Amino acid sequence: KLKPISGWLLAGYLAIYIIFYFTVYDTPMVDGATSTMLFYLPLTVLLTVFFAQYLDRRNAILDMFARLSFFIFFIHGYFSALERAVLRRAGLITAIENPFIEVIVIIATFLAIIVMSLAVYVVLKLITRDKSRYIIGG
Repeated sequence: KLKPISGWLLAGYLAIYIIFYFTVYDTPMVDGATSTMLFYLPLTVLLTVFFAQYLDRRNAILDMFARLSFFIFFIHGYFSALERAVLRRAGLITAIENPFIEVIVIIATFLAIIVMSLAVYVVLKLITRDKSRYIIGG
């Protein structure tokens, strides 16, 4: 029943969340906190309905990530630790108090982890060639 208006619902929820995030923001939410789950549970439902409505055909980028998800799941932790160490050494872990800069750092970190994971996959695929499915899962 939500499919026809899923785009509007998603846009409205994101607008409310962004307004709340940037106006009421005082400290970052603690991982695993109940309030975090209360924000992300409706987002998960709305994204599922939105994707069911607008992405019902095959998508090459999502297909690639689906095929490589096993490898990315196991390798991304190393790059997360590396980036945490780099950000901590640069003094950016505790110094970010501006929510706009925090969002930029989160997005940049996410993209860097994905790019590094895919780069390692490509290198290992070239090295292992026909045995790659057994060694790296793809």
